[in-house]
Amino acid sequence: MNQGSGTDCREFQELLAYVQELRGIDFSAYRPSTIQRRLALRLQTLGMPDYVSYRRFLQEKPAELESLVDAFTVRVSHFFRNPFVFEVIHNLVLPELIETCKNDTLRIWCAG
Repeated sequence: MNQGSGTDCREFQELLAYVQELRGIDFSAYRPSTIQRRLALRLQTLGMPDYVSYRRFLQEKPAELESLVDAFTVRVSHFFRNPFVFEVIHNLVLPELIETCKNDTLRIWCAG
C-alpha cells in the first residue's frame, strides 16, 4: 500500500468520512500520521491490501468498526488512578460545592 499517493490520500479521507458517518466521530483533529499508522496495523492484521478493500470489509463486517475505533482512540484514565486527585476533590472541591449548594440540592453525576 503506497500511502503517499494522491489516490491513497483521497481513499484515506473517504474512509475517515465513512467512519464519521457511521459513528459520528470526527478523527480529522487527530494527527494523520498516528491514524494512518494505526489503520495500517489494522489492514496488516486483517491482510487487507488497501483502504478500498478495508472499507468494503467494514461494510460487510460492521463489527470491525468497533475494532477500528478502538485502534484510533486512546483510553487514558490516569486522572482516576491518581490518589492526589481524590485528595484534592475531597479536601477542596467537595467542601466548596457543599457550601455553595447548602440551601439547594447537590447532584453529582459520574460517567464511570
